[in-house]
Amino acid sequence: MNSNLSFPLEEVVHRVVPRVMFTMLELEAQPTEPIQSEAEEERVTAVIGFGGEGIEGSLYFHFTESLARRVGKILLEESLGRSVQDGEVNDAVGELCNMVAGGLKAALLSHGMDTALSPPSVIRGKNFSIAVEENTRVNHFFFSCDGQVLDLEVHLNF
Repeated sequence: MNSNLSFPLEEVVHRVVPRVMFTMLELEAQPTEPIQSEAEEERVTAVIGFGGEGIEGSLYFHFTESLARRVGKILLEESLGRSVQDGEVNDAVGELCNMVAGGLKAALLSHGMDTALSPPSVIRGKNFSIAVEENTRVNHFFFSCDGQVLDLEVHLNF
């Protein structure tokens, strides 16, 4: 794989994530510094793999449980009186990750790298970690959204 490839990942992510969050939810997402919390909060994480000629990787879009529920409620246009079911939250977070992955895919294509995307999967829990293969470049991008922090973790092998 070509490790010298210059791809403007940060620029792409900082353009795509706010656009997706505002277009789909009318929520502002602004790049921010990571915030350390003393107690690890429950997370809802959507995962999408991608790959093509000379590139492979994955996206992990981490939401706090409360933000994921709010996202589900907004996407389903439900009244405030009904709680959103876990499956609906999973679908909503998965769809947002899918849209972000689509934006990344389009940017990669404009740099001559055609990729295919896997369907999203969802992981829920506290204090879980992701094992990273050797030679994988891991990037975290943090966004402030609705008073909480979103974390988009991008794993790339060029």
